[in-house]
Amino acid sequence: MNDTNVAARFFLSRSRCPSNIALEVEKKVYSYQSLGMEALKLASLLNNINSNSQFVGLFAYRSYAAYLGILAITSAGKAYLPFNPKFPLERIKSMIEISGCTMFIASQEFYPLIKELLQNTNEKYIFIFPEEKVLPTIGNTFKGFCQTDIDYQHAVLTEVKDIKPDDIVYLLFTSGTTGKPKGIPISHNNLNSYLDYVQKKYPVVESDRCSQAFDTTFDPSMHDIWVTWSAAATLCAIPQASLLAPAKFINEKKLTIWYSVPSIAAFLRKTRILKPNIFPLLRYSIFSGEALPADLAADWQKAAPSSSLINYYGPTEITINITDYVFKPGVTDKSLNNVIALGAVFDSHLYKIVDVNLKQLLVNETGELIISGPQVSAGYINNPLKNKESFVELDGKVWYRTGDLVKIDSEGSIFYVGRIDHQVKIRGYRVEMAEIEYVVKKISKAENAVAIPFPINNNIAEGIICFLETKKLIDIALVLSKAGNLLPDYMIPKEIIVLASLPININGKVDRNALINLLKG
Repeated sequence: MNDTNVAARFFLSRSRCPSNIALEVEKKVYSYQSLGMEALKLASLLNNINSNSQFVGLFAYRSYAAYLGILAITSAGKAYLPFNPKFPLERIKSMIEISGCTMFIASQEFYPLIKELLQNTNEKYIFIFPEEKVLPTIGNTFKGFCQTDIDYQHAVLTEVKDIKPDDIVYLLFTSGTTGKPKGIPISHNNLNSYLDYVQKKYPVVESDRCSQAFDTTFDPSMHDIWVTWSAAATLCAIPQASLLAPAKFINEKKLTIWYSVPSIAAFLRKTRILKPNIFPLLRYSIFSGEALPADLAADWQKAAPSSSLINYYGPTEITINITDYVFKPGVTDKSLNNVIALGAVFDSHLYKIVDVNLKQLLVNETGELIISGPQVSAGYINNPLKNKESFVELDGKVWYRTGDLVKIDSEGSIFYVGRIDHQVKIRGYRVEMAEIEYVVKKISKAENAVAIPFPINNNIAEGIICFLETKKLIDIALVLSKAGNLLPDYMIPKEIIVLASLPININGKVDRNALINLLKG
């Protein structure tokens, strides 16, 4: 078996533990044997369909088809491109256009959106419906395959397809400064390097029951899926209805590993559910995607006293996570402004903290974190200008500029200070103010638009307020409505404020601090 293909990890687990449960989703369970068999059949169909696209879109969300699709696409040697049913049509069309994707795996939760997509395109797309015995009625302009086509493949793969280490395994999109999202391709080598490191340092075992709380459009989900399947453990997909208050799910499913953004833990505390020893079975409690407040970490540790609490950090461009810090109250509980330390960069990588001229800084000096190593992506797809900005060559190596301001103490612990630009995290998603400003300005036809994350607590933005510079009458409700067709819901401003002119600082730029002070009143 070609172990360069990430999917080989699943099938090695299947050969060791065929009867172990690989997946629990929608109140059904699937063994490694059965899920692997269905994935190879679907992979065979993918390879037999004549399509020039290396990407297969995943119009499936927290369903059997989503996880089957990820395994099948990877086994076929292709790359998966996940979508979210809450994404606006225009954003999905932009992602399809940038990737050149023409083939998709779909399930019912996406049918309304697919129908709308087909009504707004002349492209001849290919859709596969692994859960349907007959093709659904969603339009006439596509070529379709269903469960029957998958079951009756003449030649079914017996093992995963050979690939090259630099071949892409998945493509994720983040917010972009030009109004278009940026596509980040992650290779098999990138992902294998990550999985090898974390599985060695924080071993998951066959008996573990692991959460899958993240959307598949958010790269920590790749940790959930592939770490679990590498260990022959069980992946437990959390229903949408349980996401904000997952305590009952954690205990009913007897989870041993929990991984989420800190804001979910904060919600449990706010609703007084996060009580001492409520999660006695957890042995790893993992958080990333946002800054982790120290007091929240301490409360979670009391709730899961037997668990190791791991704080991860990492941009999508460096494959999921690149620093780790194990929090132990009274032992290792370093923090800055009530935010837990990021810890140390994985020792499989090089890092520097640099000034604006990329000159390395000293201990306790604040600068930008840059990273070099096997997890660093080859660069944004079809975006040479952004690649030139974000990926630089120093000392004969390629370094990714994270844009994150950090400092390091004398013991080697890194602390997050802030962003160089105006990019923030909202509900775990990385958002650039420039994309919101571009969309709102275009819709309103205002002279200028400035988006401000406000309020910010523990480095996490609770929402966005957008200022418009114009002397015209603006239908704010209409602007917000149209923005909802172009932006995901977490990027839509919660308020728009119209000013005749925006405050300017001594450099002739918009004075964002003055706008923040205006909001603070």
